[in-house]
Amino acid sequence: MQESELFYERHPDPMWVFDRETLFFLDVNLATMAAYGYGREEFLAMKVTDLWPPEDVPRFLESIADEGHARALPGLWRHVRKSGEILHVQITARPVDWKGHRGELVSVRDMTSNVALAQEREALLVQEAGLRRMAEETAAQLAGQNATLRTAQRLLRIGVWKYEIWSNRLIWSPEMYDMYGATEADFDATFDAYTARVHPDDQQAMTENYAVFEESGQQFFEFSHRILHPGGRIAHVRGVGEITETPEGRLLTGVVQDVTQQIEQDNRLHLLDQSVSRLNDVVLIFEAASGEGREDAPIVYVNPSFLRITGLGLEDVLGQPVSKVMLETAPGVPLNVLTSVISDPVSLRSDIRLVNREGRVVPADIDLVPVRGLSGVLTHWVAVIRDMSEKHAADERAQTNEERYRLLSRSTHDVVWDWDFDKDQITWNENFRQIAGDPDAPLVAGVSSWIDRLHPDDRARVLEGFYGAAEGEGETWSDEYRFLRDDGDVRYVFDRGFVARDETGRALHMVGSMVDITAQKQAEARLAQAEKLEALGQITGGVAHDFNNLLMIILGNAETLLDHVSDPRQQRLLELVLVAAERGRDLTGRLLAFARRTPLKPVLLDLNEQVSRSAELQQRTFRSNIRIETDLRADPAMIECDPAQLELVLLNLSVNARGAMPDGGVLRLETRRGEEDGAAQVILTISDTGVGMDSETLRRCLEPFFTTKPVGEGVGLGLSMGFGFMAQSGGKLLIASTPGEGTQVSLVFPSARPGQRSAGRAAQAIITGGDEHILLVEDDAGVRDHIESVLADLGYRVTACQNTDEAIAYFHNGGGADLILSDLIMPGHTDTRHLVQVARSYFPDIEVLYSSGYPTSAIEKDGRLATDIDFLPKPYRRAELAVKIRELLNRRAARQATSAQVSDV
Repeated sequence: MQESELFYERHPDPMWVFDRETLFFLDVNLATMAAYGYGREEFLAMKVTDLWPPEDVPRFLESIADEGHARALPGLWRHVRKSGEILHVQITARPVDWKGHRGELVSVRDMTSNVALAQEREALLVQEAGLRRMAEETAAQLAGQNATLRTAQRLLRIGVWKYEIWSNRLIWSPEMYDMYGATEADFDATFDAYTARVHPDDQQAMTENYAVFEESGQQFFEFSHRILHPGGRIAHVRGVGEITETPEGRLLTGVVQDVTQQIEQDNRLHLLDQSVSRLNDVVLIFEAASGEGREDAPIVYVNPSFLRITGLGLEDVLGQPVSKVMLETAPGVPLNVLTSVISDPVSLRSDIRLVNREGRVVPADIDLVPVRGLSGVLTHWVAVIRDMSEKHAADERAQTNEERYRLLSRSTHDVVWDWDFDKDQITWNENFRQIAGDPDAPLVAGVSSWIDRLHPDDRARVLEGFYGAAEGEGETWSDEYRFLRDDGDVRYVFDRGFVARDETGRALHMVGSMVDITAQKQAEARLAQAEKLEALGQITGGVAHDFNNLLMIILGNAETLLDHVSDPRQQRLLELVLVAAERGRDLTGRLLAFARRTPLKPVLLDLNEQVSRSAELQQRTFRSNIRIETDLRADPAMIECDPAQLELVLLNLSVNARGAMPDGGVLRLETRRGEEDGAAQVILTISDTGVGMDSETLRRCLEPFFTTKPVGEGVGLGLSMGFGFMAQSGGKLLIASTPGEGTQVSLVFPSARPGQRSAGRAAQAIITGGDEHILLVEDDAGVRDHIESVLADLGYRVTACQNTDEAIAYFHNGGGADLILSDLIMPGHTDTRHLVQVARSYFPDIEVLYSSGYPTSAIEKDGRLATDIDFLPKPYRRAELAVKIRELLNRRAARQATSAQVSDV
């Protein structure tokens, strides 16, 4: 659009063109339609005379008869608006050639207000004589009305100006000074002064525009540029002027309007248009029509995204009925649906499928929004259509991943979970119900479904680590903790998760798996307990060794003194010493049993018979409020073990059970057969209905000297001795206990193999001495002196050595002996086995008797005493030593006699 056309269309005063011959309107500007209330189409169907009252038409026709130059029609004219309201206007007309028509360009200025003021002024003059006393008030009222008029001009941002070309002087109305940010004092009213107030970037164009106007000889001057206010504010102005001839010379008179708001609005509209045109979403606007055929309303705007998606051209869309375009691009939407939707002016969102010209289907959703004008009347519909292809593809991928996640969750025994941080919600797989102990536990729940099941002692630590991982930058989290089942059971779990983050690093999800490691933790606890018991066994075994040497001295000296004391009181004291030493020997025996260092003498026996004999004995000795029951189902029940040690274990376990039932109860002894890893077993279970043990007592019950009994009522070696005995016998001891319900102790024996046999105990021999030569090897000086004295009293010749090195040197130097009595554990560079080899290299028939308080090397892995040695455990009594030595020396003598008889033959 050319600037002249823009000026005409946007001019603030009504302007129109009419045909001089037909008097029909040829065109009107926006101000005309606003002033008179008719639309453009209505104007083009009217004659110009329709605006005049009938009585004024002849004068108007007479005034335009002259076809000369531009002229002002003299006087004021009356015009009639569409509403019937009378306007008083000034008219300027000039002939124009308008698109092949002889036309007349008319410019109208509304003078209705001026007429009203003039009429008012005239009325005031008529009343002047009678209202002189009110002159001051009237003058003030008139001044206020003038101020109102000026205010209206200021609000409309319109100023009036004159430029005396002959004097280069500008004359401004007061509104001009406000518009340009100037005062009469600081503005010298020249063309150059005006140019200085124009924005520097517009000054050259403005002066060139005026120069062209002057040279052209045209009557009308139009301009628009920016004004730079002293404070830096920029205003946009647009003006028009007309040349008139005066006696003094040419006068340029015009108006100027501040169009800053309009320009800014136009800029915003331009920015909006540019922004919408670059959206990926489709924006389509069509007019809102009423009545029949509303679906055929034309499309007035569409952005490039619609053209890109559908493949249509702009000419295929703009001005076309919305029904036609929608039928082509969204054939799945029936026409009656479109008609129904736009019949009700409310917003609507729906899913549709766009189809381009190549037939490609694009899934989309549409927002249809009604738009109302300033008057509140529905004028347009705006359709915003979003291409949902990527979302649908993402949904399909998510659905596929969800299906994979579901299948993975079903294929594992782990508890698989997904924590949504935005929703603060957890999704569990089916395995969660098993570990939670609730078959109806919800699989989609709040975070309390996990947090409330954390063990109170672990909760703070676990939550700190979990949320720390989520809020940090890491990708993984893991922890071990205790999980509380709904049935009260506690499970140990290993939990780990993987964090999914957005582009800013914020945690969106954590997906992980929870593994029940209770069995593993229990196995680790059992292993740790076994290692602990093994370490305790080694310590107690070492203590027993040293203690047995001390008991040897105490027993030996007490027996010797008892033989030489006749005073009954002193004899009683020595007997008490012997009793105490015997009890000490029993104590070390139990310690060695726990340490699995007691030399066992196993025999083949029927466990059912052994249990029956023990039950009879216990029935006679236990309180009457304890009932003893037996259930001997094991058949056969043959095992191989040391019967004396088994009897002691049964006694200890029964006494413990009796102590756990102070108010009476049931002691049950049950045998049954079992199998583990293909090996047959015979199992003896001793159970009671007593007070039971808590978890801490159950954890420590096998430790030596641990007891819950009061001081003086137990030493805490019963269970530990049984544990050591079963381990040394190739079996195992199992304990289960529940507070308030009782305790069950199971002794698991390997079933005896067919044909297994073991020799029983040898018959007790008569205590006698002899005159043979005995080599005594003992590192403990006190024990060595005591044994040497005992052997000498028995008549034997004794040579004593303090270690194996000294004993070997004795043989190398020509020494001899009939029997070697040596401790198994000796200091020196060589062990006792090497000593025996050296001795038998000189004396093949020499007998060897080993002795020790900690016989580690004398016991085989199966718990039996080594078959190639003779062994006497410390501490022993004088009689035990005498019997064992005589037995070995007699065996040597018998062997020698047999050898001599063979030689004689």
